[in-house]
Amino acid sequence: MEPNAAYVCFVSDNVLPNIIPLVDPATRPRNVVLIVTQGYERQAKWFMKATEGWGMAIQKHPGFPYSYEKMHSALEQIAREYKSIVINVTGGTKLMALAGFAIGQGRYPVMYVDSRNQRIQYLGGQWHDMEWPPNMRVKQYLASYGYTLESKAESHYLASWRGVGDVLVTKSSGWQKGLHALNWEASQRTTDLRKPFSISLQELAQTLVQGGLIEAAGPNQWRFVSEEARAFLNGGWFEGYVMSQLRAIQKQLRLTDLLSNVVISKENVRNELDIVFMFQNRLHIIECKTKNFDRDGELIQSQPVYKLDSLSRNIAGIMGKALLVSYLPLPIHARNRCDNLNNLSYVDSRDIQGMKDKLLNWIVDRQ
Repeated sequence: MEPNAAYVCFVSDNVLPNIIPLVDPATRPRNVVLIVTQGYERQAKWFMKATEGWGMAIQKHPGFPYSYEKMHSALEQIAREYKSIVINVTGGTKLMALAGFAIGQGRYPVMYVDSRNQRIQYLGGQWHDMEWPPNMRVKQYLASYGYTLESKAESHYLASWRGVGDVLVTKSSGWQKGLHALNWEASQRTTDLRKPFSISLQELAQTLVQGGLIEAAGPNQWRFVSEEARAFLNGGWFEGYVMSQLRAIQKQLRLTDLLSNVVISKENVRNELDIVFMFQNRLHIIECKTKNFDRDGELIQSQPVYKLDSLSRNIAGIMGKALLVSYLPLPIHARNRCDNLNNLSYVDSRDIQGMKDKLLNWIVDRQ
């Protein structure tokens, strides 16, 4: 895209196709014209927030979604004002796109952002198609859906603790029941850290003692050595293990903004995300689960699927991807729900030993 040409795009529900052609600073235009139809002022604000600091002068013009003549005339006026324009017809109504294409007619580039094949297609044959530009940042992606990245805080656990996480994965087939009980104890000690508890598997208890996570409190009675140790055994170890696998993948693939413990907000509603990162301009969300209990302590294994499905649709949109990683087996109805959703996948206890390969395949899959 020629930086001297004004970039014209139609604002619609999904503003990401309007933003993607602007990600590369080497080809970023100096002027942007947003065609904003009534009812899409909020999305126009999201566009401006996501591109804040990119050094572009942005103007807004009214759109005419159901009048080809008025839309064509407005685009002609914009073309005369800026002399050279590039028109992105991905958004808006069909009549708006037709008007944009007609204005081009060999005079100006007309582009369409193909999210499935991750290409920018130029219509009309005079200009060559382009691959998607390098990754945008997580903050920009979230802003395009109206979300604010409030905080991120990666947990820094002791090296001996990270080793315990590796052992828990290696022993996953035999230690699930014991770790299930330990998770329950950890979840109940938020206000009474020193209260002792028992562990039925002596090998598990010895591993945790050697790792410096628990200490003896009597015959077959144990307690957490610190609040950090309790949080680690309440699921932090599993999130840390998944992050370690992603860091290994990061040496092969260009993952941008690999973040954990992320807090985001929109209209005073806050959400927490375990792990997020960008790859090929798609937001990837991972939810890590070692347990999910109701008030009676009974395991609920399908609830995280519904939660993650809702979050991913609202936060990541049609171009995002979400993955539920569970230390425990997911029931058949939860697996079926994941299989029936385009952008939601899962890894559970059946695949935990080969997690790195599962994560890698999920990341590169373009579906």
